[in-house]
Amino acid sequence: MASPTERIVYRADQDTDEVFELYLVGSLIKLNPPLPTGQSVVDFAITPDRSAVVYRANQDTADAIELYRVEFAQPGVSKKLNPMLPLGGDVNAFQIAADSSSVIYVADQAADEVHELYRVSFAAPGISTKLNGPLAPGGNVFFGFSITPDNASVVYSAAQDTANTVELYRVFLATPELSTKLNGLLPTDADVSSLSILPNNSGVVYTVSRFLPTSPGSQFSFLTSELYFVSFSTPGGAFKLNAPLAPFAISYILSFRVTPDSSSVVYLTANSSGDQRQLFRVRFASPGTVDKLHGSDVYALHYRVTPDSTAAVFAGNGIGVSVSSPSFPTELYLAPFSTPGTNTKLNGPLAGNLGLLPFNGAFEITRNGLAAVYVAREKVSTSELYMVPFSTPGLSTTLNGSTVAGGGVYPFGSLELTPDSTGVLYQANQTTPGTTELYRVEFANPGVSTKLNGSLVSGGNVEGGLVR
Repeated sequence: MASPTERIVYRADQDTDEVFELYLVGSLIKLNPPLPTGQSVVDFAITPDRSAVVYRANQDTADAIELYRVEFAQPGVSKKLNPMLPLGGDVNAFQIAADSSSVIYVADQAADEVHELYRVSFAAPGISTKLNGPLAPGGNVFFGFSITPDNASVVYSAAQDTANTVELYRVFLATPELSTKLNGLLPTDADVSSLSILPNNSGVVYTVSRFLPTSPGSQFSFLTSELYFVSFSTPGGAFKLNAPLAPFAISYILSFRVTPDSSSVVYLTANSSGDQRQLFRVRFASPGTVDKLHGSDVYALHYRVTPDSTAAVFAGNGIGVSVSSPSFPTELYLAPFSTPGTNTKLNGPLAGNLGLLPFNGAFEITRNGLAAVYVAREKVSTSELYMVPFSTPGLSTTLNGSTVAGGGVYPFGSLELTPDSTGVLYQANQTTPGTTELYRVEFANPGVSTKLNGSLVSGGNVEGGLVR
């Protein structure tokens, strides 16, 4: 069960089939007010101070997704945070401020299909402030944005100056609507497509994507993307991080992660069909000089960076696509930055089974950085939850309790590690085939798991849990 210093909240159609609501573990409390059939909570987050939950739901109007906050001290009594939306308007994305005082969100709040960036204080629900600068006709703020670590500003992508070009901007909360463009001059027909702020608050990494011809004069094109960094101290002075692409090279960046020490970026590339995925690292101090992290006999599918910024952990196989078979099983590898291309296999022997489930949420690194937790068909043909310490690769331990015939650990749900690194939350069809529920297991007591959700109605399932 949750300790007094943590909160566990989950989303489930627990009381009414297909009506997803929020529940607090350790009580019989439903957090949101009752919702009628056809209305549900879409997603949620726990405030950093663990006092409340912010969530999106079509709670008041069936065809409008809006933003709400409910305090743990007053379950069932939520406050709508956004002001009235126009017909067709929705809140599309949100992020809670680090000091738990407010939330930043994107919504088509002033006019339908014109998405802009807003801030609302929890002390004044319904009174929001627009943050982005004026939009060109046809312009929009996109859903990818992030609050800076110092909680003073927001970095966002938008078609702000030109309706057909997505660029990168920063706006200080103290001076709303006065934004600064961060990116340098973009190539023709290129757009900023994703962003990540450095943990030390010095700048932002972003990708620039565009379509290029497959060969000189060709009418066919392919998507390519490259990686850039811009310092907050020199807006417009961006530089490219990745190694130069060969002319007409069919490659794009699927994802990237800034290392926790803010010294480098780990990024995953793929060819035009999303296959042959390769994992690289580049230091900010030496842009264009990259290390390939995976060995020559394996492609990377998904990855994480260790908390001490010394290595990546990745799931990979011999063909570089998100499938797994006895011929090309997906397995888990440790890739130290000090010896790029030299990998240590972490998972235990597969005993003829299919290995790691090839999905992004199928593994995590423990918060203390000492081990990996992963979902795999390793010792049996059923998907189960395992832990392996980095100090003893190949010696894995099954964490979940026994599963019923036809059951297994759910491979698509994210694994939620407890803040103190003592356990993990996972979703599984563990006691009832076809019913996904939420469980917790302590690393010190593997095989003995606790069901966290309440009794589910027929057809009900848990679809997400968070611990803070």
